[in-house]
Amino acid sequence: FPRNWKNGKFPPGTGKMPVTDISYDEAEGYAKWVGKRLPTEEEWQKMARGFRDTKYPWGDFWDKERGNFSGDLREVGTTPGDISLSGVFDLGGNVAEWTAITVKKSKDSVIKGGAFSDGNPAKTAATYAQFSKPREGSFPFVGFRCVREAEVKKEE
Repeated sequence: FPRNWKNGKFPPGTGKMPVTDISYDEAEGYAKWVGKRLPTEEEWQKMARGFRDTKYPWGDFWDKERGNFSGDLREVGTTPGDISLSGVFDLGGNVAEWTAITVKKSKDSVIKGGAFSDGNPAKTAATYAQFSKPREGSFPFVGFRCVREAEVKKEE
């Protein structure tokens, strides 16, 4: 469990906050437990860049006001400017996120996205990646998101 949780429960009033201070292995374990998975680095980047391949989730130009770089966490989805052209919230700021390790023997984990603690334009670009060793480490500015496979309906 994250460090700020008590007895396996999040603190009162924080139910809409991103979960942070959780290791890659813990994030991956949670995603599996709810029947989902972590997005791959490529999927995360596609969510952030959209089909126009923009530099930032909101477009091609840096705008400090678009993401949460306030120095404090915000509730998920409450930064109206930080929405990608694909319709995904919080990819440019608030918390950076773990992505799935696609090479099973890799000891490196890839973290994508900007964080509330750092409004550096280079680190907010959709193509920027941070690498973390070991996978068991956790950080107060790193969280995760879960994805699931799309259901494809067959025509009858």
